[in-house]
Amino acid sequence: MRRIRRFVGSAVLALLLSVALAGIFSLNDAVAASDDDVILEGVYMGDISLAGMTADEAKATVSAFVEELKTRHITFGAVDDHYVGVMAGDLGLQWVNVADIDAAAALGKKGNIVRRYKAIQDLKHGNKVYELKLSLDRDLIRAVLEEQCAEYDIPPINNTITRINGEFVIEQGQTGQRVNIEESLNKTYDYITVGWDYQDASIDLAIDVSEPKGTVEDLQKMTDVLGTFTTS
Repeated sequence: MRRIRRFVGSAVLALLLSVALAGIFSLNDAVAASDDDVILEGVYMGDISLAGMTADEAKATVSAFVEELKTRHITFGAVDDHYVGVMAGDLGLQWVNVADIDAAAALGKKGNIVRRYKAIQDLKHGNKVYELKLSLDRDLIRAVLEEQCAEYDIPPINNTITRINGEFVIEQGQTGQRVNIEESLNKTYDYITVGWDYQDASIDLAIDVSEPKGTVEDLQKMTDVLGTFTTS
């Protein structure tokens, strides 16, 4: 009876061991099947599918897309309905997370076998999307705003009072308007690098308004006061 129990116990142990080994071999086979030079199906950078590409091919594909983005027209709305048009490349547009392509190429191929297997299984249930991160050159943006947009600024002209032919004449000034360079710079940078749809775009610049000094009401009071004096 004991011999029968030992035999059954050994048989069960052998069965469990074979199942475990089969699981390990199937895990290795699943990982090995994807262990080549191309990026796995379901891996994206932004809206660009990287599946079937090598790391170099993926970098070239995304770089070409960014080069195309540099030709997009960006129109700035300056003072008094004036508009200034530039291309995104004029603002120093660059792709900054190139290294994520290497991470995409390594997905499911590097690390311990459990992590590799998990990455492969995750791709069967949903895509892995790496964000396409862009940047601009702040100095170039500032140069465009100062040299091309600020030229349409309108300086304020104060209200004035003058005496002509014995009468006081009030001349109304004008409201000043100017581009707020720093605020407009930050607005442009955030728009392109955060929520841009990669199409031609229009950006209304931040405009500061300054009222003329010396209100007409105050100047009229001055004429009333001055009019009470007589000269000999």
